[in-house]
Amino acid sequence: MLEGLVYEKMEAKPNYEARLFEENEHPFFYNKERLVRTEKSVYDFIQCDSEVEVGFAEKLNARREISYFLKLPNWFLIDTPVGKYNPDWAILKKNGELVYLIRETKSTKDQLKLRLGEHYKIECGRKHFAAIGVDYDVSTEVDF
Repeated sequence: MLEGLVYEKMEAKPNYEARLFEENEHPFFYNKERLVRTEKSVYDFIQCDSEVEVGFAEKLNARREISYFLKLPNWFLIDTPVGKYNPDWAILKKNGELVYLIRETKSTKDQLKLRLGEHYKIECGRKHFAAIGVDYDVSTEVDF
């Protein structure tokens, strides 16, 4: 089913203004052990969903070439044939030039160890971001 899937870049660009974070995402911290303090994001703290994400956020925070990063909110969704997909991170990296990155964090890159259907959503995300020219990958470490 995914082999023939094609995303096309449309002329009209979605407008994700900073005010959407104020209107749609209240920084309610439900797990204080998974909070990461940062000055490189929309909020002073980032709520992570797992220990893998905590480590990833801490490493992003420590890297000088990472100018900005955020955990994508639950309203940032990509339509796929297997359901809505919410990638984990948007990252702005400056290493001579600005590079926009989207990363999905996992404890493994082994597809067989992912939850059922997760691999398909990741592959759809890969095709979606390739169509709009944004670097997308699954990361177990901050190695980009």
